Amino acid sequence: MEDPAQRDLLVDAVEIAESKLRAGERLGPFMITDRWGDRRVEELVAVSDAKKKLGEFMRTAAGDERCALVYVGRVGVDEDAIVIERGEAGHGEVRVFVQHFRPRRGRLRRFKLIGQAQPTGTTEPVF
Repeated sequence: MEDPAQRDLLVDAVEIAESKLRAGERLGPFMITDRWGDRRVEELVAVSDAKKKLGEFMRTAAGDERCALVYVGRVGVDEDAIVIERGEAGHGEVRVFVQHFRPRRGRLRRFKLIGQAQPTGTTEPVF
């Protein structure tokens, strides 16, 4: 069974991404860190830099620390989705989730989440 605190981190990640996309804003990568109950959101410039920061977090995390890296990524030939890479202290692998959405197009077609965030696998061990 999944830890409720981990689920909340995933929910927060989707809600933050959804609020930006629903408003028609560009979603740049961001990272949510939860260190002993102190949750912070940091906007980042590039996905490559964000992945380095995620790796650094995973190498130094201890105890009850966890994080989620969030960005829009290509998941199909022609489809973008919200990608959440979620990790926690003591685990070398990062779990990857995908949240599909229908993008906003003008005033008539509103942004819409499709289904729930789905696990798609894990990344290579970070250690």
